[in-house]
Amino acid sequence: MHFTRLLARAAIVALTLISAQQVQAQEFFLVDITAQDHFAFEDCWEFDDDGNLALASLTDVLGWDQLKLGKKKKTFQAVTILGNADDITLGFSGKKTAKKLKGNAINATDSMTFTLKGKSTDSCEDFVVGDGPNPYRFPSAPRDQ
Repeated sequence: MHFTRLLARAAIVALTLISAQQVQAQEFFLVDITAQDHFAFEDCWEFDDDGNLALASLTDVLGWDQLKLGKKKKTFQAVTILGNADDITLGFSGKKTAKKLKGNAINATDSMTFTLKGKSTDSCEDFVVGDGPNPYRFPSAPRDQ
């Protein structure tokens, strides 16, 4: 009887360790974005270790990696996936550390460019996306906050 309890406890510990290893590392940034027409807005970005970049203002997740085929630390490049729900083609490139993010972006759909400057935050959970058109798509049409 004691051996069965011991095996059950060992199994629980093993499952807990496996679950803990599967948790993805995430980085969150509040990003100030300025369009080429000087319209500015804020977004919240979430990077994970699986190559996913979630932007609060977009429906779909982007793919991302470090520059030089994933080998250049403290850099990032990201692109929207073809046929995304937002019907937009965006490309991002820049540098990021544990505390800051800086870079550029292009909206190939509408021929718009953006500058990016962000700081780390604990999460994007409390970030509120305003109503209105997507600011990456129509940057001069502000959202209601």
